[in-house]
This record gives sequence, structure tokens and C-alpha cells, in this order.
Amino acid sequence: ADTRPPARQASLESTKADDGHAFQPTSSPQQPIPVMGIDVKSAFVMRSADDLATPFTNYTSGYKALLDYVWYQPEDLRVVKAVPVPSEQELGSYIPSPIFPSDHLAVIYDLEWTQG
Repeated sequence: ADTRPPARQASLESTKADDGHAFQPTSSPQQPIPVMGIDVKSAFVMRSADDLATPFTNYTSGYKALLDYVWYQPEDLRVVKAVPVPSEQELGSYIPSPIFPSDHLAVIYDLEWTQG
């Protein structure tokens, strides 16, 4: 006999996208989600390799946002080269796809140690 507890239903309403997956239409990267009960501060001064200029790294039919980052300490490292993220036109459609098999795009930077 199955002794597992019954599955709970999601407490938030979700909507189905055209391709059938569920997404939360009210969520937005521009609206911070409050975090309570944990300390999210860091003793390190970090910088995003692209200065948060990349428009998106996730591009699905229900959601497009910058979700993937390369963080580094600018006093120790510097960005030498970046592989650009494909544009919406280059993607041609939502991902994953036969050409881009993940729903996240690769975020690639060459970093080098600074002298000092």
C-alpha cells in the first residue's frame, strides 16, 4: 500500500502557456520578491560580468527574463571577453528548441586575474 501523504495542490493560481506549460503571469523580475528569515548579505563586493545589461537568458513562451549571471570580485578579476547571448531574432522561437536545447542560454565570459 502507498503510505505517502496525498499530494498538495499549488496554492497559487497558474496559467497555461500556448505550449502547455504553467507559468505565473503576475511574476516579474522587476518586482522583487521579499525574502524573510534568512540573511542574504555578502561580505564580498561582487559585480555582474555584463553589468546586468543582458536582456534575457531564459526565453520561453510564458516567461522571458535574466536568470543567469557570472558574478566576480572586481578587485581580483576583470572581464576580458564575452560570448554574446543570441538575440530574439537569432533564437527564432522560444527555447528549448532543436538548435538551443535548454531553456537557459549559456552565459560565457573570459576573466583574468588583476595585478594588485
